[in-house]
Amino acid sequence: MPKPTRSGLAALPALAIILAVALVLAGAAYFTTRDRGDVATNAYASNANAATNANTNAIVPADWQTFSHPRGFSFRYPSDWEVVAPAADSAFITLTPTGQVYNVEDSPTYPVYVSLSDDTTAEYIRDVDGSRLSTVKIGANTLTRLAPTGTISSAAYLLDLREGSLSFSDHVDELLYTNNITTAQATVMRGIYNQMLASLTVSR
Repeated sequence: MPKPTRSGLAALPALAIILAVALVLAGAAYFTTRDRGDVATNAYASNANAATNANTNAIVPADWQTFSHPRGFSFRYPSDWEVVAPAADSAFITLTPTGQVYNVEDSPTYPVYVSLSDDTTAEYIRDVDGSRLSTVKIGANTLTRLAPTGTISSAAYLLDLREGSLSFSDHVDELLYTNNITTAQATVMRGIYNQMLASLTVSR
């Protein structure tokens, strides 16, 4: 067998360095892509677990304001947040830190959404896949949880009113995934959202 030449031996260290650099770059690209793709999934899992674990002993800060709706429900929200609604009896309500409007694909997007329907919860979910439904105790209420269908869509929490029903949902994961907010801000918003859910009161 012929022996390696001196030039061949000299090239080995350079080749090893090139291969090592290529491996490092490939690994960095993989983990960067994987971490970005997992942001919304991990955030959603955290949000779902936190909301599921909310209980009747949830403490709402004394300086929080109360939003009351003519259709017989109320909930608390931070004093430095605002309710964005076309009218007092609006069927579509959003909440956001005061003066803050986030944009996703050039559309205003808010951390918390509350919507009202003339349908009862049973009517609302009549055609929904049963595997997406569960019952969750949050605060003083037992809510129907409608699991999301996509990576960054959020779960909806449904509750019957005297007439029709309401739905609570958040877009915190979407705001995080689109870099509108930081991970730390998302954590705070999820906590606020869970406290809003726990403070929900319905008169029937």
